[in-house]
Amino acid sequence: MVRIIPALIIATTLFVSWTNLLLARSILTGRRLFYPDFGALNLWRPPEHLVWAVIGFGVLLLMPNKAVKMFGLNGLIVLMTIYFFGGIAIVSYFFEKKGFPRMLRFFLYSLIALQQIILLIVIGIGLFDTWLDFRKVGINRNE
Repeated sequence: MVRIIPALIIATTLFVSWTNLLLARSILTGRRLFYPDFGALNLWRPPEHLVWAVIGFGVLLLMPNKAVKMFGLNGLIVLMTIYFFGGIAIVSYFFEKKGFPRMLRFFLYSLIALQQIILLIVIGIGLFDTWLDFRKVGINRNE
């Protein structure tokens, strides 16, 4: 556990920043105060080239040196946090698109936070969105 503390600190910082961004947007817009427009956060996706870092850190996990393995594990933890944000953006997009009631959204977001298998599925959705483009953003439906 001690060896992954650097990744846990970075992942926690990313998560707190993301949460503050969401809370600040709702509070500031509710009070009609200035808030910079970051666009629709449910359309956000991680950069495509980040997949190569995931592959690289995964390869480092296969190395026999323990320090190299820990470096790979720390890198994967940070990257999986980023892909979690991408996956939760996709989930949010579909909740909005299908018009889920607020209480059902709250329940499902809580389920994602509490159930590790569903959390891993959301991370996988964020990772595979690089290739599969689940939201089909930017595609003209008439063509």
